[in-house]
Amino acid sequence: MSADRVAVLLAEGFEEIEAVTVIDVLRRAGIDVVSVAVAGRFRVGGAHGLAVTAGTTLATLEPACPST
Repeated sequence: MSADRVAVLLAEGFEEIEAVTVIDVLRRAGIDVVSVAVAGRFRVGGAHGLAVTAGTTLATLEPACPST
């Protein structure tokens, strides 16, 4: 797996095709992708009724480069 890592932020009402396509293409390219719910709940509803379960929430996201 690549050292590259990308966070895809998901908020209520997100455009499903835009989020899911980005996540899919990045993962196919070998990039580590974490889906992040902006609100405090892991389940995020899209604009057209598709619900996605995020891997983490913004409040609990671990920084890639911790401050020193």
